[in-house]
Amino acid sequence: MHLFLRVRNLVTSLIAPNSTVNRLLGSNEAPSEEERVRLLSRLNDLQTELEWLLGPPYPVVDPENKIQPPQTERTYQSIHNHLFVLSSVRYIPIEIWQQVFEFVVFDPKMRRYDPLGLLTRVSRLWYAAATTHRVLWSTLPPISYLNATGPITPTQHSAILTRLRLFLSKSGSNKIDFQLLYSSSKDVWTENREVILDILDKFVEVSSRWRTAVLNIPTEVVEQGLSPLRNGGALRCLEELHLELSVWGLDRRQLQIAGKLVKVDHFNDAPNLRHVTLKTSVINTFSAFRGRILNDNNTTFDFHLPWSQIETYHGRIETTGG
Repeated sequence: MHLFLRVRNLVTSLIAPNSTVNRLLGSNEAPSEEERVRLLSRLNDLQTELEWLLGPPYPVVDPENKIQPPQTERTYQSIHNHLFVLSSVRYIPIEIWQQVFEFVVFDPKMRRYDPLGLLTRVSRLWYAAATTHRVLWSTLPPISYLNATGPITPTQHSAILTRLRLFLSKSGSNKIDFQLLYSSSKDVWTENREVILDILDKFVEVSSRWRTAVLNIPTEVVEQGLSPLRNGGALRCLEELHLELSVWGLDRRQLQIAGKLVKVDHFNDAPNLRHVTLKTSVINTFSAFRGRILNDNNTTFDFHLPWSQIETYHGRIETTGG
């Protein structure tokens, strides 16, 4: 009997070589129908061999149990590997994986972990499932430089644009949700102004696809960066807007001068806009001359929105201009 098993296993191993098992162990792919038949045949032989080694009915083998003979452990491990590559999980349709991925990608707790990057690196199957499902790419990773303390380097700038182009390409013509957040001292802003304007410009170019827009930007770039939004149809898909405009603290002398009026009418032509949050904030400025923090500003904001269609609104205005 032992000789018969040895000969039979040798023949089976030639038909279903270990390379097939090893290849499948390195991925989530399902074996072909031909491979499946060979693997099932080999699995049956291995189970018969294990039964012969242990005696019927054979108990569950603990691979950590060092008392087991080496041949038994090898046979058990081979059975385990065959069962693993024959698992029905490998036959789950790609459409089901795509639905599962939605729960992962859209989980707020996962955003800081780059879930799409993680999923696409698991296997070729998962890569195909993720990269062909446009809805997964419709929520762009936040671009956040809140409280920036130094210049955005050319390498960082290039990486942001590359990733942005990737998501815009993979999402096709789908509506998109995005966040662009920036704040810093006025000195640091001088170094980063052109970079932020460039990134903002890339978003404005696809404004017709905006569904949810979260913008936290310095007030001084509003007119230059957002003026194309006034064009008819530029915001036809926008449903939700979170806009925070920041200014820097002024000293007493500057506050005595008539405050600046900033008209924000760039979102007035947005037929589907229903939910709005508006905020203005003052970025504390340290005055070395006066030796204190400046935290007041007299800028006045004049917001124009399609108020008659707004369903929810939240606002917080921190500038003394109102």
